[in-house]
Amino acid sequence: MERSGATGQLVTTDHIPSSRGRDAGSGASAAAPGTFSCVVDTHPLFHLNALRWFASLTRSAGVDPRDLVVHVAGGPRTDVLEYLQAKGVTVREVPPFDARSPPCNKIAAALSLATQGRQGLCVLTDSDVAIFEDPRQIPAPAGKVGMKPVDLARPPLPILESVFAAAGLPPPRLVPLLGQAGVATLAGNGNGGLYLVPGAMLPVVARAWERWARWLLERRELLAAWSLHVDQVAMALALAAEGIETFELDARWNFPLHLPALAGPDPAPPAVIHYHQQVDATGQLSPAGIPALDRRIDEANRAFGEVCREAFPNATFWEWRYLTDPELGSGVGSRGEPLADKRALLSVLLAALRPASVLDVGCGDGEATRGLPMPGYVGLDLSAAAVQRARAGRPDGDHRVGTLADQPHAVQADLTVCLDVLIHQADAAGYHDLVSRLWRSAARALLISGYEHPFRATSPMIHFHEPLSASLRRLDPDAAIHPLREVHGITTWLVLKALPDRPADDPRDLPLAAVIELLKQRAERTERIGDLEAKVAACGAEIERWRQRVTAMEATRAWRWRAWLLRWRRGRGD
Repeated sequence: MERSGATGQLVTTDHIPSSRGRDAGSGASAAAPGTFSCVVDTHPLFHLNALRWFASLTRSAGVDPRDLVVHVAGGPRTDVLEYLQAKGVTVREVPPFDARSPPCNKIAAALSLATQGRQGLCVLTDSDVAIFEDPRQIPAPAGKVGMKPVDLARPPLPILESVFAAAGLPPPRLVPLLGQAGVATLAGNGNGGLYLVPGAMLPVVARAWERWARWLLERRELLAAWSLHVDQVAMALALAAEGIETFELDARWNFPLHLPALAGPDPAPPAVIHYHQQVDATGQLSPAGIPALDRRIDEANRAFGEVCREAFPNATFWEWRYLTDPELGSGVGSRGEPLADKRALLSVLLAALRPASVLDVGCGDGEATRGLPMPGYVGLDLSAAAVQRARAGRPDGDHRVGTLADQPHAVQADLTVCLDVLIHQADAAGYHDLVSRLWRSAARALLISGYEHPFRATSPMIHFHEPLSASLRRLDPDAAIHPLREVHGITTWLVLKALPDRPADDPRDLPLAAVIELLKQRAERTERIGDLEAKVAACGAEIERWRQRVTAMEATRAWRWRAWLLRWRRGRGD
């Protein structure tokens, strides 16, 4: 499409269709030279995105991990980055581009990549894309940069034209927006989720991109309400200033999952999904309600699930969850009735055991223990956001971000509590190591939960290695191990250790029989309360039946009275 003089007439231009047919399956053909790049910053959301990016590229598109580069713009090394590096992905730190525009960090990534002399096609992407087909197979025209036009007219065309005028650049040709009749943008104003740049051209493109982004950041008022899009508009300016032509990719190569209506009737399966925030609380992509899209979403979720079952990123995942949905916490087991049940169980144990100290491994936001008497309390959790909330609820406690293995000195307490943590250990060796550390940390008693039976996992968050009771008995066949409850297939066990080094009259050494009796009394009391609630419900139902019968009788009586009165009046001739 070209702009003809000042009239802005739209005419035909190069358009690159998919390199595969509509019914082509996933997986790459013969590998083409080139590099895939994305960038993450400090928020754990982007690290989870990078893991999903890796999963789709390697498992669906068949890309070699050595062709992938993840650029890190600030923040600490995470479990996701360690995993990706172990798999052969290049992980490279870059300085943040400019705090005023975090999306411009992708420019820092492009600059870094340009110094490496990359061959073939450089595929520059956002982290929140799932790639099912290798775009290096596209028959791209030589010397051009490929992209899909923006999804919506942001910025609107008049704003873009005023920016080019302020820059002293002639506006490029017009490009129509997909699925929006009569709406256009300027060539080069593409969706930043995916750019295709020939490796030989990347140094020129990256430097120009940087120059125009910095120019535009000093003049953000030119973009009015659309200053968020500095990176995309700067790319359009850079290509125009350098005289570099573009070619347009169709919607399959960067489909916006948050705009499913753009798919139209009977869409082809997308080769790349740009999912933005369409992620549920378990880290899975949310369905779109369109079969062709949902099949790809299922494919992306399967790939992500496979990676998580291999190495679930506990620290990154829970930090993301507590930052983005603190009210949900660690899930359904930490809210509502399950939370109340945990607190009731802990109350009974604390009253029975009277521990001098408590170690809470996987303390989360502290809701399960808030307000309960726990002297010498130490809480550990991988999520800094969760620990911050827990510390606010128990300011006299010792709250630490990390794991038992991270502690510089061994931590031990009278009572160690570890609930709903072992189920998230993807690695069998890590699971056994944690059980062993928990055992050693408990001086008198251990309250611990996990799976007793294998199951068909429906979420990448949960894992089964062996019955927890078997893991515990292997550590000490003579230990007193007692099941206390089972909720959602997760069994909670109380483990009581023998205490040969304590005086026989130590008042805190409540006999095992007394502890079990208290737990039995609690169970019986809960059962009685349940029976009473059932009886109350039954009584309520019986009362409702009687109310309906009385209402019916009254209606019948009133009808009979009206009928008798009518007959009486007719007899009188009224």
